Amino acid sequence: MVGWFDTPNGPTLAELVRQGLSSIEGGYDRLSSKFDQSVFRTPDPVLDGLESQLFRCGRALDIGCGTGAVLQRLQNYADELVGVDLSRSMLARARAQLGPGPTLLRGDFLKMYWQEHFDLITSVGVLGHIAPADQDEFFRRVFSALRPGGWFLTVTGDLRRRPWVYLPALAFDSLMRVRNFVWRPTFVMYYLSFVLPRARNVLERHGFVCQVLDGRFPVPFSQLKLLLARRPLT
Repeated sequence: MVGWFDTPNGPTLAELVRQGLSSIEGGYDRLSSKFDQSVFRTPDPVLDGLESQLFRCGRALDIGCGTGAVLQRLQNYADELVGVDLSRSMLARARAQLGPGPTLLRGDFLKMYWQEHFDLITSVGVLGHIAPADQDEFFRRVFSALRPGGWFLTVTGDLRRRPWVYLPALAFDSLMRVRNFVWRPTFVMYYLSFVLPRARNVLERHGFVCQVLDGRFPVPFSQLKLLLARRPLT
């Protein structure tokens, strides 16, 4: 598992340990200069699958935009584009790569509020950073921020009958829970907190109509699914 995190030009194991002992904000500030060379950047095949479901719209929001990989794809579809992230350094990288077009906001989405403002909201590779106790509030805010008929798009895993993926993820999540019990500040990063079928159940509980699309990603990403959640018109 250690080898999986070892990428050319990416962060070293020591740098990842220092990140993991920081807060989420501080950790990504530390990682920002090497983030796009790390395994944590959303891979291009996954972005391609996500882009296959994007549509022309007025306003779009990417939650946890990082260095701007998803925003870069959204630029071709949205007239107005907003990205939100906790890390100042990650946003600086996004600005350098995307130019002046998108509005980039530093802050916690759980402390922000929009009312029926966006046609499309995306959040990819971020929902494991939302503590399970905060998921209900997170999706209440997503639902409120969407216009009636608007869409929330994300990518999540279906690890049922995939023990070779589930067991390493369980080991990592367990390690992070122990870390957060004994160390402050906490660093929430739980791979199993938002996977199917729970992910769909959470969204439907908050009024979304959901669709799961299969077969969109090549190996080694075939366990991933596109989760599309629509706010009903009424």
